[in-house]
Amino acid sequence: SEVATLPLLNTYTGGQAAYSLRKLNSSYTGAAINVRRTSPTAASQDIGFTAAGDLDVGALSTFCGSGDGFVQTWYDQSGNGRNATQASQTLQPKIFSSGFTLYVNSKPAVYFDGDYLDTSAFAPNPNHEVNLAGVVQFDNVTSRQSAASQWGGSGQQNFFFQMQEAVVHLRMGYRYDDGSLPYEDQVATVAADTQYLMSAQFEQGDIHVLYNNVAGSQTNTPGSSARPNNNSRALRLGGLSTNTTQLMSGFVQEWVMWSNSSAHDHGEISTNINDYYDVY
Repeated sequence: SEVATLPLLNTYTGGQAAYSLRKLNSSYTGAAINVRRTSPTAASQDIGFTAAGDLDVGALSTFCGSGDGFVQTWYDQSGNGRNATQASQTLQPKIFSSGFTLYVNSKPAVYFDGDYLDTSAFAPNPNHEVNLAGVVQFDNVTSRQSAASQWGGSGQQNFFFQMQEAVVHLRMGYRYDDGSLPYEDQVATVAADTQYLMSAQFEQGDIHVLYNNVAGSQTNTPGSSARPNNNSRALRLGGLSTNTTQLMSGFVQEWVMWSNSSAHDHGEISTNINDYYDVY
């Protein structure tokens, strides 16, 4: 496994929040997720990693048995304690169904179907430049399904990653401190049941986004001295954080955010993640 020898957050430092079903940080000693099972008795348990750094699907299967398993908490591996949680059982995404772990492309995946996980509010960009990366798959093509976001009203807007409203492409956008909203749309037409690896770089005066290693099409340009916002806002996985209508139907396998004085190369991050997930 690439996980144990080249952890993503050890290779690319400055992680602000990191959620994955593989180990991303060699110094992280916690679990990957906390799972609630439905049978034979209702209970919850942390599920960690194997020695190779993969999700311990054996422990997950033993715990959930022939029933279902739902994610109550997706633990933050960045070291910042920004865990994504859901207290309402009816809104918890699924990881185990009728006796089997859920997979996308031979790797475990968390299934969101009108469900979502939220963090407490935090400011994601203390160091002025940002990287974001995620591995997702949608069940269907529906306007504005959001996989991850930190969005709100005026003074609360950071980023969103979603299907754009015309339902043709994926869109990754980030609000800048000069008020501009630069974003890049996927060039290819978005498709259901297709795994996507998005890697983005938002830096002073410029942005770059890759979708499955293909550059997006940019709209809007930040001012030459403008920087990505650093507003304190809850991060939501599986939806837009301003409402409960733009929710995702599909899978999330990984979502990671960085902040540094100089952004990492988004292409290198994409290649590193793809070495594990084999998306493209």
